Amino acid sequence: MISDEGNHNKRKLERVTIAEPLMVYDALSQQPLGRIVNIHTEGLLLIGDHLLSKEELYHVELRLPQEVGLTSILPLMIDCLWVQPGINDSENVLSHWSGCAIIDASIETQATIAHLMARLAV
Repeated sequence: MISDEGNHNKRKLERVTIAEPLMVYDALSQQPLGRIVNIHTEGLLLIGDHLLSKEELYHVELRLPQEVGLTSILPLMIDCLWVQPGINDSENVLSHWSGCAIIDASIETQATIAHLMARLAV
């Protein structure tokens, strides 16, 4: 597994590992970008078969398995800070890791992320 330990010292908040798969989709194309490995209200780590571009902005949707409050889709703007391309996972699937900062999210979305962190943490 890739560790984002080197980036840990740059963060103000501790990320929470998520027990349930939460998928992130490109808001425009509706293509899956990856699964959240860990998250906090200011950033997230994705793994998936889609290679994100470093220093690229993405308008994404975090799709929840069930409604939280009145929504099951959380819109976010993320900035891809780093990528680790082409790592084979335990099922020999090519997976790319992407560390992203959340640069735009509504107050409601931030509150829902905080709620998810408490509810879905490993």
